[in-house]
Amino acid sequence: MLDSKSIAQKCVQIAEDKKADNIVTLHVEKQFMVADYFVICNGNTSRHAAGIAQEMEKELKQHDVRCHHREYDEEGKWYLIDFDSVIVHIFQEDSRSFYELEDLWSDAKQVNLSDTQTKLENEG
Repeated sequence: MLDSKSIAQKCVQIAEDKKADNIVTLHVEKQFMVADYFVICNGNTSRHAAGIAQEMEKELKQHDVRCHHREYDEEGKWYLIDFDSVIVHIFQEDSRSFYELEDLWSDAKQVNLSDTQTKLENEG
């Protein structure tokens, strides 16, 4: 079974692989007693956002990580996937601007769980 950081890293990896934009990971353990991490990203269209959400559920299920709850609006402008210790928010850009989760959870530490970003930082 994966720990919460590994689940969050897997979600970031899947988001990157599915070409999500503006991926942010917040460590919310101290601010939010229900989860340890939020992974927030953008899909370009409702179909793109849905594809990201479906791929996360599919791949994490292969690691025995189940989705406990999912929500989405009918237009596909936002998706929420609850993997218990990690909550994923997938937005289209206008919805992300409206909800402003990074501002709402500004007390949380932003962490880099991206292998791609780490490689770029080490090369630079």
